[in-house]
Amino acid sequence: MTNNRCHFDRSTPAQTTYSFLALDEGLGLKLQNLEGQVMLQAMDRLLKLGIVSLPIHDALMVADGMLAVNAAEQHLKDAWSVTLGVSFAPYVTINRPENYFIDHAPKPPP
Repeated sequence: MTNNRCHFDRSTPAQTTYSFLALDEGLGLKLQNLEGQVMLQAMDRLLKLGIVSLPIHDALMVADGMLAVNAAEQHLKDAWSVTLGVSFAPYVTINRPENYFIDHAPKPPP
């Protein structure tokens, strides 16, 4: 009988950087749990500011407005650093609807 478990070299840069992770067959579930913790922490902080957010896969959707967008970005980054115990933030992109600037352009007076 063969052992199909995957073994990782503990001296890799990934293990050194992410020492809080046990690189084994349960890694996927552990990463999903960490992502959930990050999202819940960011959502809780936003809610305390009166900003409602909706988790969508690996993103947060907030009401349009610079305050909500900027707060969501910052709290997501902060939650990442705190939850993972690291001093760096993730790369975050902000997506807006395709016609956002057309729909929100100032209207000329009648």
